[in-house]
Amino acid sequence: MTVECVAILVLLACIALVIRQKGNQSAFFAVIPLYWMPVAYLFTAAVLPCLPVESEIILLVFQAGSYLLALVVSCIVIGVLGRAIRRKRSRRAYYLVSGGFNFLLAVLFTLITLPVEFDASRRALLMLTDYGILGDAEAEGSRKVLKAAAMTYVAAAAASVLNLLRLILIARSRDKD
Repeated sequence: MTVECVAILVLLACIALVIRQKGNQSAFFAVIPLYWMPVAYLFTAAVLPCLPVESEIILLVFQAGSYLLALVVSCIVIGVLGRAIRRKRSRRAYYLVSGGFNFLLAVLFTLITLPVEFDASRRALLMLTDYGILGDAEAEGSRKVLKAAAMTYVAAAAASVLNLLRLILIARSRDKD
């Protein structure tokens, strides 16, 4: 995931440079809120190993808190920068693009976690049977339960993709007005 975050940051920097070369100063600053989430991930990836905490729950709370803080800061910066745009139509377009890109990142994250979840279910079942915790009859039932749990991630990914398509269609229909 670190490589993906760095790639996103490089892509955003390239977009910002192209916008800057075009001379659109307000659009150049519009890219700033999009940096927060990848930076938050890289920050937590660097800080978590250094924390002297032995509880996994405290580490997860710190990680989730830093992501939530990055999301809140990103939304505040989007709001402040959006208020600086004078034209109402341009401001609406800015909010759509900024919010849409943040939502796109969330959809990509959901899709990236799918193989991880399927692999985790496979490894959990393998460990349960290898250590003799589950018998043959129980393993089949556990396989079904773990597959159903993994399918909830597929349903969430499908819902996210469909919601993103819905938002794109709404934005396109408003452009025609």
